[in-house]
Parts: sequence; C-alpha cells; structure tokens
Amino acid sequence: MDDLSAELEASQKECRNYNSELFRLRAAWDETVEQLDVVKRENKNLADEIKDLLDQLGDGGRYQHICSEQGLNSKGVTHSYTLPKKSPISNNWGGFFLQKCIVFKL
Repeated sequence: MDDLSAELEASQKECRNYNSELFRLRAAWDETVEQLDVVKRENKNLADEIKDLLDQLGDGGRYQHICSEQGLNSKGVTHSYTLPKKSPISNNWGGFFLQKCIVFKL
C-alpha cells in the first residue's frame, strides 16, 4: 500500500509540474501572438506610408511634367512663396508643382 501511495504522490507531483509548464507555455504563446499582431499592424502602417510616399513621388513628376508642357517654369516663382499650412497637398512635391501652376495661371 505504501508503494501505491508513493507512486500516486509522485504522479500528482509530475502532473502539477506539467500543468505549470503548460501554463508558462500558454502565457508565452499568448504574448507571442500579441507581438505578432503588433508587428503586423506596424508592417501594414509602414506599407501604407511607403505607398503614400511613392504616390507623392509620382504626383510630383506628373505635375512637373504638366507645368513644363504648359510652358511654365520656375523662373517667375518667388522663392519666398510657401504653401498654406492647412493645405492637404502642402507636404508633398506634387502639391508644390500644382501650386506653381496655379500661381502662373492667375
């Protein structure tokens, strides 16, 4: 009977050890999944930012081409001209060239 009691006690101790290891592994798994979600969101944000920057570069070239087709050049533009702070196109070169065209047309 003592042998069975000792074996039962050893089995219960081993079961508790496995349960605590399982708990640690689940916690580590949950933390890893959370980190993966954060990295995915950051990756998506960076991909959107890269897309926006590439669009801005493309827009800048397009507006420069439009201005040059219309015979407009930068010689008549005052160097102190700044874009309005609230302009939705004030932070890209495409907007700069568009504003130059508008200045010449007026």
